[in-house]
Amino acid sequence: MKMLHALFSVLLSFSLYRMPAMAAAPADPWADAIYNYAGTSADQPNNALGPPDSQTTNNLGAQHAITLDMGEGEEGTGALRVYFGQILLQTNVQVTFLDAGLNTITSNSRGLTLALSTSSVVFPYDPAAFNNRAYRYVRLNSLAEGGFALDAVEAASYNNNIPQPTQTPPPASCTSDTWTCNDWGSCTADGRETRSCVMTTDCAGVATPSPALTRDCIPPSSSPAPTSQPSSSSNYSYYSYYSYTQPAPTTAPSPTPAPAPTPAPTPAPSNSGSHTTNSGDTTAPVISNVQALPLDPMTEKITWTTDEPSDSGVEYGAQGGVQRFTPPDPTLTKDHTVWLSGLMPNTTYVFRVYSHDAAGNQARSPESTFLTSAYNAAASAMGWFDMLDWCGWASLLLLALFALATGTAVYWHNEAKRLRKKAQKKT
Repeated sequence: MKMLHALFSVLLSFSLYRMPAMAAAPADPWADAIYNYAGTSADQPNNALGPPDSQTTNNLGAQHAITLDMGEGEEGTGALRVYFGQILLQTNVQVTFLDAGLNTITSNSRGLTLALSTSSVVFPYDPAAFNNRAYRYVRLNSLAEGGFALDAVEAASYNNNIPQPTQTPPPASCTSDTWTCNDWGSCTADGRETRSCVMTTDCAGVATPSPALTRDCIPPSSSPAPTSQPSSSSNYSYYSYYSYTQPAPTTAPSPTPAPAPTPAPTPAPSNSGSHTTNSGDTTAPVISNVQALPLDPMTEKITWTTDEPSDSGVEYGAQGGVQRFTPPDPTLTKDHTVWLSGLMPNTTYVFRVYSHDAAGNQARSPESTFLTSAYNAAASAMGWFDMLDWCGWASLLLLALFALATGTAVYWHNEAKRLRKKAQKKT
């Protein structure tokens, strides 16, 4: 028995001697963890971790940013290659590089074209341009309406010898992300203004919608330029379509031998716009009773009243999305109605109304919101029936009576033919 015990001890010692030591996990250039994601777990954000494997994180867009952790000791020091899945809509993707303290180092964007297979795009990064700082985190989001699918991110180089700032998480009172945006760019010929925004505070576990990056505007060529500078009492903004011509100055009276010279008549002022400019009126209309009434999931009726006749227009847009506006209806009225069409069902929209009086004074209402209804085929059909007025119902009734009369006439005509043939056979 002692001999067997000794033999077992020898074999165990030999096995332990030959067993290799457990090696530490090697560093890698891939993202190791999700720091923050503004979407839901159904989008599978963990698919963006590790090397590319054709398993993607979906539904990444302007409202759904994702922040990836490259890992402690694996901070990136070179360009970032981003691996995408299928790209079904053209869009622009922005990558923001952050240090270990979640401070923004820099950001840049790249345009994505349509692609039915996986693809990759390189976002450059030069640590020498940023005091030799490495990036610990990268945030990806879309700068346009189209979304994208993310497979993986890869740092071209990483070096854990570069000193990193101490990571300080956001304060406990952090309740919403903050963004810093550039001024709006000039209005393009197709009526668009753009800007860029960078997230400066990223609150963990908080999904704050990003600000709008594009909006509609009035191209310079579509708004007639005024023939002269307006007086200080006129208040025009870029939403106004109107211009006017200052009255011609009164000519000096012509001296005549008569004791009382008669001055030449003063020319009447001309008006090149659709509204009459009155330098004596500097009071803007008062807007009240603003309401949003749904017609169907894609159409909303906006109504309001003013204390004086004025035109009608609405600015609107989905929360955090592209801002739009309706061209002003030049009809001067106190009761205003504007229809918004082409809306997305079950979506919250922000809007405000604006009006100009006959003198060009502009008033705008505070921002309000409305939620479009969810799409329902039966309810949509009933909504169209409700729109029929008495004239429409009368037309339907006349059509039914005409069909009934026509069918009756055809029946008796065929019955008469049948009776004649029957009489002919008897004779």
